Amino acid sequence: MTFRHKAADLAGSVLHGLGKRIDRFGTYAFLDARQAELGDVRPVDFEAVLYAFAAAKPGFSFIQIGAHKGEAGDPLRDGIRALSLRGVLVEPQPGPFDALKAGYADQPQLSFEQAAIAEESGTVRFYRVDPAFWARHGLRPGSDTEISSLKPEQIRFHVALFGGDKLAARESEYLVCDVVPALTLADLQARHDLPAPDLLQIDAEGFDDRIVRMIDWSRPPALVHYETVHLSEGDRLASWALLRGRGYRLYSTDSYNTLAIRRGAGGDSRGPPLAESASSP
Repeated sequence: MTFRHKAADLAGSVLHGLGKRIDRFGTYAFLDARQAELGDVRPVDFEAVLYAFAAAKPGFSFIQIGAHKGEAGDPLRDGIRALSLRGVLVEPQPGPFDALKAGYADQPQLSFEQAAIAEESGTVRFYRVDPAFWARHGLRPGSDTEISSLKPEQIRFHVALFGGDKLAARESEYLVCDVVPALTLADLQARHDLPAPDLLQIDAEGFDDRIVRMIDWSRPPALVHYETVHLSEGDRLASWALLRGRGYRLYSTDSYNTLAIRRGAGGDSRGPPLAESASSP
């Protein structure tokens, strides 16, 4: 790659990050400092790490939990297409799941599972906001399915965030509970014959730390990228301690997510390739 192309890629990355910060202003902007405040979690470019690890590992594979629609802004979307990554994408909601499969119809190496990842396989109660209520009150168009969760308090949080506490108090008008299929992480991996994925990507709206605890530590992934912004301080710190204790170094990819990289993965125990900070705890 020429210097000009590298410069163009860097500029595009910076502009993309700036756009995400602008989009977040007024909604999640007040949460931006939480990662830095709660521990020594250094910044890193997740996409650069993903590309480097995938390029270095033939047959690189992943599991994505909470894949939603796989649209722009999804952390794996560009990498899947550029590198033809093999993996399983998991989404419990029927509408987003159908959109997810349609959007990746040209990627035959992918598998899909319409289920929630939970602590027991079977069925589970899954909470969402009534889309009519969301639209009636002028809340962020198209974002109602992005906040669905195994935890009903996540729905209340988002309604309050976008509509205020008075609107959030009207829970009987907006909170919907569905019963959806559920799988443990181990059962998902067995069903799709993927016992040792290289990357575990999680966006589970407050349930992320529990999924991290489901990892088979006898065959741990090289990379764990999970949303920590909705975890309580105690749960977030406990998940960081668990991963550090299992031999991972921790990095912040933005104000929402933590990237854990297993020491020695990718042939370099010093830290991730292309990290913004070469040092690590």
